[in-house]
Amino acid sequence: MIEALPIQPDEICEVLNMKVYPNPLFSQGKRSNCQISYDVPLDKPGEISIYNIKGQFQQKWQINGTGELRLDTSNYNSGVYLLQLKSAGKEIERKLSIVK
Repeated sequence: MIEALPIQPDEICEVLNMKVYPNPLFSQGKRSNCQISYDVPLDKPGEISIYNIKGQFQQKWQINGTGELRLDTSNYNSGVYLLQLKSAGKEIERKLSIVK
């Protein structure tokens, strides 16, 4: 027999999630957009920042809850970029490769 245990609100796990598609991105003409989907706790707004391989800041978005961003990479050079999601005192990172 399986018994459900009560969960208190302060015991709920606050999970951060971020996916980047397509990755690698073969950027050509109209195909210069990639999609960033994210999931952060509703009561803990966050931000997604992009840095180039040298650690130089490129762009930032303020986010909340679950959603998607469309990143136009037409002004980005070929290379590897780091996407960093911060929320609720936690942080996750993903790499994005852009090929032109």
